[in-house]
Amino acid sequence: MRQLAGAGQRLGALSTETHYLRGERMTLPRHRGQATWVFPRHEVERFEAEHRSMKARPGYDLTLRPPKSVSVLWALGTAEQRAAIRQAHAEAVDAVVDYMERHAVFARRGTGDRGRIEVDGVVGAAFDHRTSRAGDPLLHTHVVVANLTRTAEDRWQAVDGRCLYNHARPAGFLYQAQLRHLLTERLGVQWEDVRNGWAEITGVPRPVVRAFSKRRDEIEEMVAESGYTSARAHQIATLATRQAKQYGVAADALDAKWRDEAAALGFGDEQVAACFDRPPVQTARPVDLDAEFSFLAGAEGLTRQASTFGRGEVVEALSERLVASSATDVNRAVDVFLASAHVQPLAPDRAVGEWVWRRGGDRTRSDDLARYTTPQLLDLEHRLLAWSTDGFATATPGAHGTAVDAVLANHDELSVEQEAMVRAVCSPDAPAIQPVAGRPGAGKTYAMAAAVEAFAASGVPIVGCALSATAAAELEAATQLGEHYGREASTVARLLIDAGRHGLSPGTVVVVDEASMVGTRDLTRLAEHAASVGGALKLIGDPDQHGPVETGGVFRNMVAAQGDRLVELVENNRQIDEGDRTNIDAYRQGLVESALSRYDAAGRVVRSPNAAASYDAMVADWYDTVRQGGTDPMIAGPNRVRVALNARARARLAADGELTGPALVAGDREYRGGEWVVARRNDRRLVGDNGAFVKNGSSGRVAAVDRERHQLTVDFHKEGRIMIPREYLDAGFVDHGYARTTYGVQGATLERALYHAGDESSFEEGYVALTRGRVDTRIYLVEGASPVDDDNAHRAHDTDSTGLDTVSAAMERRRTKALAHDADPHADRVHAEFAGWDLARLHGERTRLEAAIADAPPDPTDALVAAGRRRDALETQRRTWTGQLANAQRGGHSWRPGNRRTVDATVTRATRQLGHIEASIGGLNARIQTLRDQWQTRRSYFESHAAEVDRLALVRRAEQSRELQVRTHARIEPPEAVVAALGAEPDALTARQAWHNAAETRAVHDERFPTDTNGDLDAHWSQRLADAAINTAQTAGRDRVPVDAELGV
Repeated sequence: MRQLAGAGQRLGALSTETHYLRGERMTLPRHRGQATWVFPRHEVERFEAEHRSMKARPGYDLTLRPPKSVSVLWALGTAEQRAAIRQAHAEAVDAVVDYMERHAVFARRGTGDRGRIEVDGVVGAAFDHRTSRAGDPLLHTHVVVANLTRTAEDRWQAVDGRCLYNHARPAGFLYQAQLRHLLTERLGVQWEDVRNGWAEITGVPRPVVRAFSKRRDEIEEMVAESGYTSARAHQIATLATRQAKQYGVAADALDAKWRDEAAALGFGDEQVAACFDRPPVQTARPVDLDAEFSFLAGAEGLTRQASTFGRGEVVEALSERLVASSATDVNRAVDVFLASAHVQPLAPDRAVGEWVWRRGGDRTRSDDLARYTTPQLLDLEHRLLAWSTDGFATATPGAHGTAVDAVLANHDELSVEQEAMVRAVCSPDAPAIQPVAGRPGAGKTYAMAAAVEAFAASGVPIVGCALSATAAAELEAATQLGEHYGREASTVARLLIDAGRHGLSPGTVVVVDEASMVGTRDLTRLAEHAASVGGALKLIGDPDQHGPVETGGVFRNMVAAQGDRLVELVENNRQIDEGDRTNIDAYRQGLVESALSRYDAAGRVVRSPNAAASYDAMVADWYDTVRQGGTDPMIAGPNRVRVALNARARARLAADGELTGPALVAGDREYRGGEWVVARRNDRRLVGDNGAFVKNGSSGRVAAVDRERHQLTVDFHKEGRIMIPREYLDAGFVDHGYARTTYGVQGATLERALYHAGDESSFEEGYVALTRGRVDTRIYLVEGASPVDDDNAHRAHDTDSTGLDTVSAAMERRRTKALAHDADPHADRVHAEFAGWDLARLHGERTRLEAAIADAPPDPTDALVAAGRRRDALETQRRTWTGQLANAQRGGHSWRPGNRRTVDATVTRATRQLGHIEASIGGLNARIQTLRDQWQTRRSYFESHAAEVDRLALVRRAEQSRELQVRTHARIEPPEAVVAALGAEPDALTARQAWHNAAETRAVHDERFPTDTNGDLDAHWSQRLADAAINTAQTAGRDRVPVDAELGV
């Protein structure tokens, strides 16, 4: 164990009180003058069950470890190399602690507002380890942080865990970057490509890395057995599989064992030495930050798959791209990027969580908590949403009414809502971008085919597309676009290429099927092409199914914005069973638990004690269907489940002699005759008898295997018989097709839907799976309990149950993507109006607008609310006195007979009080009417000044965003006045916080009032300066906490 060497103040020492739970007894340790108490295990369990309380979180554990190749070289290197690696690891851990204290550690105020507040640092310790429990070399450190910290208001509060969690992954990326920097600089190692933040050292063979990863294999094996794949499942597997520590093993014995294992794999001293002191891959040159920032702000950067980002995502991206840069350089680059014109800060209406109470009492937005987007993406969203409401400034192409009537007369099988869809889609009054939402099995594509006929009869050109080639083929099969126009439906990518080369015909209507899966950038390009020829876009899809992999959310936004005008198909024409339709309706409304309970009650949920049994049960049911002529695949969630189901299905078919002939091996897959396969890449060169080409998602069965030519002949279900050549096989583009993920079956109709659910399911995944089967739907899951390690865990007899409740909780989580516009509906206008404006210009504009509406009538809202409450109170009193008066006049049971004097007194008093109350209510009614008139006058005033009011709101948002960037930039280039008054930025955390507050305050003032050297800032600046000076003096001369030597193995 060693103390943390972070920049913050250490707040206190850790103390522990140990209780021992072993076997069937709990033993409390002996204290001076006391006896040892021993309790039977069942008594402890009974007591805990009766006194169970809410689970408290005593602390947090951030585990940091280098790539396995680093641990391997540490185990096999020379003494000097080993010491250098351990020191680099320790310094990288310290860099992470410093980052977390700077950007991730906050508390909630102990007051009514519960806002976030600056703190004095963390109470914690770092536990260094050098081996895994499987005995392999594994340098790693557990940074254990107590859930307690001291705030800037000198209160002890719990740590805000949400911020820690949000920054834990970026902290891991930063650790890896710092480690790469130090090892490159000190030991001359080179690195493989960085993937997901990690990079292995060049020269350490993969078999060696794998051989020294026994612990990971144990965990993955346990995860596979459990049938659950989430982070929580991995955590449980880590606890359940860990062996007891072997404290008696000598370090020399471990070293010898490791060297022998490596040598047996051909990785001896000579190979180890070759990993160090390598010449640089290329001559050192300064990092081109402008180029890096342009990439991050571009289509392939931070907004490739999400519309917004925060500091954490920028840390991750730059830690990967600045491969060998230090943590200090990465953090500085992050600040420069966030303060630049490459990003646009968002200002959500509910952004309270982004504001932090600072030392000295200020409350400002924190760039550690704020969300950002890019101007480029804002522009795309703005144009799309504007087109959807305002059109393309041209008439929307529509079909002739007579043509629509004729088509509908020929399609009397269409339902009422399908006919309404055809008329709405063909109407010349339709929006230029028209969303059509239809539930699975509602007949969206079938109705669209009738609309295509009407457009064709009216001479309106149409092109059709979908994200995948298989979905495009389904659209083509339904609409026969090729027959009507000589151009078949294609993928979105193919249509964009063709439109870019040749353009579209004037007035072209572009039909996009499965529109919920198309990203923002592709939709914008399609809209641009349609707008350029005076055309229109028809977006057909279901917002509750899977969304795009790329940045998206436009279709869902447009559907919501349509309101009552939305063209929608809600009838379920797919599921035969009424109960299935009811269950799907409940699920769609968010009643996930209720829907799954109904499936369970109907015997549609198949439980098994572990994953192997669950997969076997699913494959057995699938195989029964196959023997009856079924061709539907099983449905899986994660790919690892799909792979496991494929393996078991193949084994079952092989055992029954369904797979025949010689085996052909390509990559890591084997193929035989009769094999179910699915293609994974579009290839227009591979064409079947009917002229259709192989698509990503084309499925079929292997008809013949040619081992000599290394090729397969496949009978595809829709494309016909096609020969698959060597290069396509060796590239891994042919997979086994017994099981498919929900992405692979979206848009398909199956007879029986057999779905394996787990703890990584989502609302969209479950919705797609449950809506596929016409005749039957079955859900397979693992139900059991995962025991926690008795020797190492608190409350060791507790178990983590899994089953239908786990799956239900997972399916209640949505993974829909949102627009930047959803986070801040005004961001696009703010950027369009005020991009490049500094605080001085924004302040001047705000002052002008405030003066323009300064003579507005006073706001009577508070007075109106107070008067209304007073009237309500008086009316309550009136009801009370009226009741007493009536009771007295009737001589009710509460009055003694003959006591006339008391009754008369009560009547007199009640009458007098009621008179006062009536007079008061009358006066209040008059006042309320006067206040309402004032309110209406004020409203009319602001309606007549709507342009100024609207612009003022935008200016204030722009000012807020600009101020955030100015504060960020003040850390990079602090004002000269701060440095002159306080010196350089201090190391101690609290002093640094006060220093930053002074720098930010001064920077904001200097940009807002560039010609004012003192002005309004005098008192405020003096206070910030004093706070910084006091904190700097209090921490002056305080050394960083030293790193002690590791204790033990």
